[in-house]
Amino acid sequence: MHKGKSVKIYNVDEGVMKIKNAMCCRKVLIVLDNVDNPEQFKSIIGEQEWLSSRSKIIITTQFKSLLTKGRWKLLIEPLNANESRKLFALHAFGQEDHPENFNEHCECVLRFCDGLPLALCVLGTFLGCRSTDEWKSEIEELQEIPGSQIQKVLRKSYDSLQNDSHKEIFLHIVFFFVGSDKDVVLKILDGCGLKTNSRVQSLMDRCLIKINESNKHTMHQLVRNMGRAVVLQESPDEPGNLSRIWNHKEAFRVLTEKTGTQTIKGLILDMHMLREEKHVRPISNYGNHIYENSVEESMLGCEDNYSMFNCLGGFWQLIMNCISKTSSTSSDVIKTEAFANMRQLNVLLLNDVKLDRGYEDFPKHLVCLRWLRLPLSSMPTCLNVEKLVVLDMRHSRLKDASQGKLCDSLFLSLSL
Repeated sequence: MHKGKSVKIYNVDEGVMKIKNAMCCRKVLIVLDNVDNPEQFKSIIGEQEWLSSRSKIIITTQFKSLLTKGRWKLLIEPLNANESRKLFALHAFGQEDHPENFNEHCECVLRFCDGLPLALCVLGTFLGCRSTDEWKSEIEELQEIPGSQIQKVLRKSYDSLQNDSHKEIFLHIVFFFVGSDKDVVLKILDGCGLKTNSRVQSLMDRCLIKINESNKHTMHQLVRNMGRAVVLQESPDEPGNLSRIWNHKEAFRVLTEKTGTQTIKGLILDMHMLREEKHVRPISNYGNHIYENSVEESMLGCEDNYSMFNCLGGFWQLIMNCISKTSSTSSDVIKTEAFANMRQLNVLLLNDVKLDRGYEDFPKHLVCLRWLRLPLSSMPTCLNVEKLVVLDMRHSRLKDASQGKLCDSLFLSLSL
C-alpha cells in the first residue's frame, strides 16, 4: 500500500487512521499472526465497519477466547502418524522414512511429540547424528518429562550446543535481534567477541533460528520462550543478576534501585511502553514474562535501509510500535551511576530515557547502542564509542555526533 516505503507513525490513533485510509472500501486480505491480546486486534481492525464486505481476515492465535462469536474458527490439528513420521525422518535421516534398526526408537519419539511439528523438527535434528545407544539414552530421559512441558524438550537442543559461545549467540538473538538484518547482527556479535559464521549455521541446523527471504533472523515463538526461560533460571528472584533484561518494568527497577551487576550483557528500557502499559496490556509478575513479546519489538522499527532494525511482519506489531508521546517526569530520570557495575554490558536499547549526572559510569564496552529520543543536543564528552557497531539515536535532539572516534564499519542512524 505504501510501495515498500516505511512510514513514520507516532501514536496509536495515527496508526489506526493510516490503516483505515489505506484499506477503507477496498477488497483486502489481512493476516494477523500470533495474536495474544484482544487490544492488538481492536486497535488494528476495530469493529470492521469500514472494511469492504468482500475483505477477508485471517488470525492465528493460541487462545480461542480471543475469537468472538460469529467468526469462523478452524482448529489446526496435530500432524497424523504418517505426516509425523515423514517430517521426523526428514530431519533425523534426510529422507522420508527411517532405517529399520531405528524403528522402535522412532516410534517412541513420535508418541512423545504427539504430532507437534516443532518438536518433531527439533528432536529429529538433535537425534539424527547419534548412535542407537545414544538414542536409547536420550529417549529414556524424554520419557521422564511430562508431556505438557514442551519447553524441556526444546531445551535439550539448546543444551546440546557445543560451547558457551553458541549459547551466547542464541540468547542474544532471542532477546535483541529477532527480525533484524542477519549481516548487521553478525557484525554486532563479532563485536561482542563471538565468532559467528559457523556457529550461527549450527543454530540453524538445530532449527533454533531461521533466516527468512528478507535476510532477517526469525525463530518459532516456542523456541524464543525457551530461550527466555533459560535466562530467567539464572536468577528467578533478582533481575539485577540476569545476563539479559528485556522487560521494561524490571529494567526500570534495576536502574532506579541500582541493583545491576556485571552479569548483565544486554538491557532494554522503553519509557514510552512503561508509561502506556496500562493502556496496552497488563504486566504479570516477573516469573511469568517468558510468554510475552519482549519490549524491543516496540522499539526496533526500521526507517532506513542501513539500520539494523526492521519492522516485523503483521499489522498488530505496527500498532505496538506506535505508542503515543508522553512527557517525562522527574521520577523517570535515571542516574548514570546505575550502570557502574554493568561491566559486561554490550547491547543497550533505550527509548525516551533521561539520565542524570555525568557519563563517567555509562557502559564503556557497548557494541550496539540504540537511544531513541535522546534529550541531549550533542554526544557526552566521556561517552566511549570506539567499539560501537550500531549507533541509533533517531528522533532525538542530537545535532553533533562527532564526539569520540567512531568505528569505520559503524551502522549510524541519527535522523530526527
